[in-house]
Parts: sequence; structure tokens; C-alpha cells
Amino acid sequence: MKWNTGPQFNTEASYFSIPTAEHRWRHFKKNVEWLMNLRNCPPEAWLLALQYICGVMNHTAEKSLGHHPPLQVLEGTTIDISILLYFLFWDIVYVSRVDDK
Repeated sequence: MKWNTGPQFNTEASYFSIPTAEHRWRHFKKNVEWLMNLRNCPPEAWLLALQYICGVMNHTAEKSLGHHPPLQVLEGTTIDISILLYFLFWDIVYVSRVDDK
């Protein structure tokens, strides 16, 4: 029995082809590593950093989408980016607590 190993790629130096999903993942990974180094957060926070990067990239305009953010194209409404302007990843946030009596 022969297993399907997925698409075959030409590995010659003159032929350069990276599937779109793989290229996109490399972009996410590079941004997560940069963010974690910039904010000096522990390695255990990688999933939170990945979620943050995905959120930022979903709010950022893409040339392939006619210079519109992916969420705007998906939902058809203008996207509010104010939360991205107020807080950075791994910021200390102070919250006041009120007793419910």
C-alpha cells in the first residue's frame, strides 16, 4: 500500500515555491517570536502571544483583500481597532474591584 504524502515540491535551487499556508505560518511564527522577545514574556505564554498576533493581523489591512482588514471583509462592517491602540501584549493592567454587598 502506498501512502499519500501530500503535494510534492521541486527542491531545485532555480525553482522556488512555498504553499500559501506554510508561508503564512512562517509569518505568524516570526511575529510571535519577535513579540515574545520584545515584551520579555515567559515561553509558556506562546499560545497567548499567538492569539494576540492573530487578532492584530485580522485587524490589519491586506493588499490581497483590496487594502481591507480580513475581519472587515468577513463581517462587512468597519472594524474598531481602539483596543489595539490602548494595550500591548503582556502589559500590566490594573483593575479596581468593587465588593458586591
